[in-house]
Amino acid sequence: MAEETKVLAQEEEQDLNEILRVRREKLAALCEAGENPYEKARFDRTHLATEVLENYEALEGSEVTLAGRLMSRRIMGKAAFAHVLDGSGLIQMYLRIDELGESFQKFKEFDIGDIVGFTGKVFKTRTGETSVHLSAIREAYGGYPICGSMGLTERGLKVLELLEYQGIPEEN
Repeated sequence: MAEETKVLAQEEEQDLNEILRVRREKLAALCEAGENPYEKARFDRTHLATEVLENYEALEGSEVTLAGRLMSRRIMGKAAFAHVLDGSGLIQMYLRIDELGESFQKFKEFDIGDIVGFTGKVFKTRTGETSVHLSAIREAYGGYPICGSMGLTERGLKVLELLEYQGIPEEN
């Protein structure tokens, strides 16, 4: 039993090391592109997720701006669905490459746990889920380790715990 626990701990450590390696590569790429990954971004949101979900009839077709943590995403060629968690709840967003262009390509590089701000129109999908059809999306950089020896930040650990707590499936 102790040996099994030790193996699981080693596997978790390897997974965390892989996450850190990828984050460091993205950090280096942002710095090389002249972007400041530690810049604070401000999103002037108009609604919370629960407000959109509870007031669908009044907001249908209206433009809303929300912000929250990216919890899941499903990229399907030229379109994608994602879930964002703000302080009130979880809402789905829908993106199309022909409408977002370069922003769609950047979205594909976002990590689960990143904070995003987005604007779009409220609609229901064919399955009946209230969603936001995006016209704009922006990432607030965050979660990047300040130096290689620090390991996963406390915020990063909280994100991983939150993902596990919410029961959010891993991205495909």
